Amino acid sequence: MDDTYSSASQKQSFSLPEHEFLQSLFDGMQEMVFALDRDYRLVMWNKQYEERTSLIWDVPIKRGLAVLDFDKIEAATLIQPNYSERLEQHFAAAFEGQYVQETLNFMGLHGNKHTFSFQFFPIHEQNGEVQNIGVSILDITHERAQEQAVQEFEQHLEQLVGVMSEGLVMTDETFHITFLNPVAERIFGYKISEIVGQSLHVLVPMKLREQHKNLTTTFAASNVMQHKMSESRLVMALRKDGSQVPIEVNISRSVLNGKTAFFATIYDVSERFLHEITILELNRDLERRVNERTEELIQTNLELAYKNELLERINTEKTEIIGIVAHDLKNPISVIQGLAEVMLSEVSESESPGSNDLRVTIANLISDTTDNMLALIRNLLDNFKLEMGGMVFDIMPLDIILITQRVLKQFQQQAEKKKMTLAFEPEAPFLLTIISAGKPTRFSRGMKAPRLQPEQSRSALL
Repeated sequence: MDDTYSSASQKQSFSLPEHEFLQSLFDGMQEMVFALDRDYRLVMWNKQYEERTSLIWDVPIKRGLAVLDFDKIEAATLIQPNYSERLEQHFAAAFEGQYVQETLNFMGLHGNKHTFSFQFFPIHEQNGEVQNIGVSILDITHERAQEQAVQEFEQHLEQLVGVMSEGLVMTDETFHITFLNPVAERIFGYKISEIVGQSLHVLVPMKLREQHKNLTTTFAASNVMQHKMSESRLVMALRKDGSQVPIEVNISRSVLNGKTAFFATIYDVSERFLHEITILELNRDLERRVNERTEELIQTNLELAYKNELLERINTEKTEIIGIVAHDLKNPISVIQGLAEVMLSEVSESESPGSNDLRVTIANLISDTTDNMLALIRNLLDNFKLEMGGMVFDIMPLDIILITQRVLKQFQQQAEKKKMTLAFEPEAPFLLTIISAGKPTRFSRGMKAPRLQPEQSRSALL
């Protein structure tokens, strides 16, 4: 409740004229108006008062009705508490020549709340005395409901803005800051009291301010209601301490009662910005490593190409050597073998074969040796064919005893010179034992041939 007391000389007061004139004056007013005598009884009222009183409280209006007796009727429970006491106080003040104004709330007959603005004023007689007072009542229920709704909306809006995860900056139509929410205060480092009234451009780094002014001016002159200023890139904002922070900004406008307000929604993307920098550095490091590895691979490929070229030259040289072996060596050995056969032929035709035993031995040795050399050459050629993929194998049985006997025959003469005796008994063809000075040594396939020492008196192949 609000009440105001003031001197009647400072406010409007009325002198009691003729009854008809005063009644017409009351009837021409939009407010509910009535007049009381000193006993607080109705002496005059307008139609608005009669209709609204009957409608709201279902009270019949008549001349002489004691207004303060409203608490004695059935509607008393619906009237605001202390209603009579407060009215009596205001009536008394008006009779003393004071002007009183107060807002009171009432409950109607149907439980509806009504808010009225009361004005209590004195009505003077021609001699200046106050024998009557007037009361004007204006129903401001709708206006107060609107004010209450606005207040509640502002409270809800304040709560909503307070819990926003984004920063919010509001400016007027000239882009001067009118509001910051707590998140925006944390982002920029300003308290709302420190920055209200300043230009929005103080939040922009100096080198970007001119560009920012052009963008905001263009947006203000357009019909676009919302725009994302950081559509393709981050925007750097300026903090109170002079540091910069990467943000994303959405700007929008609102028009109310012909006035334009701009709203900037701020997203602090510092953490994402740091992650992007980290990823960029990792990509750069990865690219550097890939380049280094690529260079290593290129160098390795060059080395491999050189080695392949070297191997090709070696293979070419080996092919040439094989050709030499196949022709330049094979042919002379064949000639030597042929001479050995001639010697044997001549010895067999001799009349005294006993005198040619040495020649026969030598010829046989030459023949066997050339056979072995030709076999080595054939093996070499076969190995070459095997490497080149041109060898075809024929599986056939092999007489290891015969091979052993041939090998034994090759070393027989050398053993005799060293006074050694070689003997072969084919009982274990796959496992041979060499007896040397009473100490047996096993000899199997894959081992090197035994060296014959002079002091070994007997070796036996078992």
